[in-house]
Amino acid sequence: MSDLLIGSIGNRRAPSREALDKAHRLATTASVLLGVYLAALLGSVAWYALNPFYVGRTPDIVIGIAFVVAAIAFASWKVAAYRLVPDLSGAPADRTPGWAAGGYFVPVMNLWVPFQIMGEIRDSGDARALDSARLFEVGRRLPLGVWWAAWLSAGIVERIHGRIPEPAMPSTGYVVFSMLSVLLIVAMTVAAILVVRQQDEGQQEAAEVLARLEAEASPAAG
Repeated sequence: MSDLLIGSIGNRRAPSREALDKAHRLATTASVLLGVYLAALLGSVAWYALNPFYVGRTPDIVIGIAFVVAAIAFASWKVAAYRLVPDLSGAPADRTPGWAAGGYFVPVMNLWVPFQIMGEIRDSGDARALDSARLFEVGRRLPLGVWWAAWLSAGIVERIHGRIPEPAMPSTGYVVFSMLSVLLIVAMTVAAILVVRQQDEGQQEAAEVLARLEAEASPAAG
């Protein structure tokens, strides 16, 4: 793989080991906590299916806590991974690291900024990015596309679902929107786990290649 990069590294360089390790730890934590959230969500669905007349809110509280914790871990990883982009890509990132987490909270911009930033992280982790066509391989782009499409779709469905009064007896429309919302959230969460693992692996691999090339080039530079 190093042959693909020799002579074409440009301004790329391996980030510090500390920064790489931090991003990797946060990626692992985010993946695990997203899995916990997914388990809590599916467990809640099963609970309500088995207990249709249950009126408590305990499952919802558990899901809410799991979501907040997972979201914080995901955002923390994203910020750490985005900090690696300038070194790995050899060019300044389009935005400051704070946007990696804050982009979700800015109206209108939250429709594309989080996806754009995630795309930068993905591309920076392509150890063979000299062949720009590889950036369009379906296997590399699909999880990210599914994650973002599911995220936007889930938001739309949740808004519509939230405007439907909860009936005393579940109506067809209410049940359909509830099931659709759950399916989209499940797809989003599974895709998010794949994205985190894929992008962390890509950045770690790219850093290893760059570090090796820097080591190979240092005697010649001396």
